[in-house]
Amino acid sequence: MKTLSYAEHYLGFNSVAMENNLLRIRVVPELGCKIVEIYDLENKHEWLWRDKSRPIMLAQYGDAYD
Repeated sequence: MKTLSYAEHYLGFNSVAMENNLLRIRVVPELGCKIVEIYDLENKHEWLWRDKSRPIMLAQYGDAYD
């Protein structure tokens, strides 16, 4: 099973994607390696849900954790 990794942009952030023939996982290092994508390549299904009304953004010192 061949695995590859590559750098891309995701919603304005640098991201790293790792994939094989079954699965792709994408993380954003700038956000503490937040996992932003777990995608099943065989079934074409995204396993992570994202609330599009709440944009992903870099936290500021003192921000509430919610």
